[in-house]
Amino acid sequence: MFVTTTPESLAAAAGSLAGIGSTVAAGNAAGAPATVGVVPPAPEPASILMAAAFGTHGGLFQTTQAIGSVIHAMFVANMGLSGATYGATEALSTLAL
Repeated sequence: MFVTTTPESLAAAAGSLAGIGSTVAAGNAAGAPATVGVVPPAPEPASILMAAAFGTHGGLFQTTQAIGSVIHAMFVANMGLSGATYGATEALSTLAL
């Protein structure tokens, strides 16, 4: 089985993935205050505890998303570097022939 690609398509894919990552990061940043700062609907213990539980869950979600953003950025950088390396390898192999 063979895979055929071009350095340009790898660079375009990396650019598209970077755009997707930016959009997801912006959405997470916009939603952070609402997910972390849950206000209890009533001043009674059950509401306060549930609001705290939801706030904790929101904080864990934001932490997980931050880790995911770092992994995504590493993947995009790796894809861009792979495209550049692939292009250089193709150029050198053309010279060798």
